[in-house]
Amino acid sequence: MTILNYRTRCISFLLLIILGIGLSVRGSAQNTPPSSCDTKMVGLLTASGHTFTTHKDNVWSIVFDRDSLKNFKVIISTDSKDLVVIFVIVAQNAQMNHTPEFMQALLRANHDFDYVKVGFDNDGDLFVRTDTTCRLLDVDELKAMITQVASSANDLHKSVKGWISPK
Repeated sequence: MTILNYRTRCISFLLLIILGIGLSVRGSAQNTPPSSCDTKMVGLLTASGHTFTTHKDNVWSIVFDRDSLKNFKVIISTDSKDLVVIFVIVAQNAQMNHTPEFMQALLRANHDFDYVKVGFDNDGDLFVRTDTTCRLLDVDELKAMITQVASSANDLHKSVKGWISPK
């Protein structure tokens, strides 16, 4: 066997090992078991009495229908830092007429609403959300937060729907 052939085989072998390690790490990251917070959330959502849909191990949604905002999802999500985010996308960026009066109405709503914040996400979509840590949640608090977010999203929609075009 020549030195060049030996060197090529060694490099090929090392590349296969590195690739195998990379695939193993990537595969294990995709198959990570749910966190204790994710498991707790499933239990709390089940005990809440809400009918919910599981989208991922850490993302769930509940469909609501209110007087102003129709057939919308309250989304519940957890992250690796024990954070629970409950939110509603009230309107997508393309639907909104971003006038100064619209922005004033949003600022007013952000001041008026308790326990939630109103804002724009990275896509420019209008949201209502609340955040908490998983360890603070029990069934009653989760139900209250879901209701608060759903009601605030409906109230916000009611106050700004003149600047939002239908989907």
